[in-house]
This record gives sequence, C-alpha cells and structure tokens, in this order.
Amino acid sequence: MAGAKNSPHQEAFRKKGVEVLLLTDRVDEWVLSFLKD
Repeated sequence: MAGAKNSPHQEAFRKKGVEVLLLTDRVDEWVLSFLKD
C-alpha cells in the first residue's frame, strides 16, 4: 500500500486535492461491482 500511496502517478491528484481510492486487494474489484452511484 505504501508503494501505491507514494507513486509518482498520484502527484497530479495530490496537487489538485483529489482523493484517490487505492484498490490493493483482489476482492476490491469484486466489491466495487456491487456498488451503485
């Protein structure tokens, strides 16, 4: 998780104050498929 948080790809989002959801577990994608807007 620390590697994902410190990724240089996150810098643009940090500068804009945008929160990023990090999906690091295999089950995350499955759980998201059940969420609706």
